[in-house]
Amino acid sequence: MSRIWLTALWSCMAIVGATLFYWAGQLSTRYHAYSTGFRKEHPNFNPPAPKTRILDKEIMLVGIFRFLGALLVLLSIAWFYSISRFD
Repeated sequence: MSRIWLTALWSCMAIVGATLFYWAGQLSTRYHAYSTGFRKEHPNFNPPAPKTRILDKEIMLVGIFRFLGALLVLLSIAWFYSISRFD
């Protein structure tokens, strides 16, 4: 791949990462609503206890969406830094 296409790819990854980081709360709430609906349709899955329900939302918010968003942004910055050094 040429450097232009790689730069465009990593630019898109940076935008996706920033979006994930910014909208992590809304994505976590939507995922929680989806999993609750799935558990209602399939009663053989046990629902989480009320204490763990709050913890599950925080894990999704911080542990997955924000971490993944920050990782994508940092990888994009590292790519731009490495490509600027080799010019």
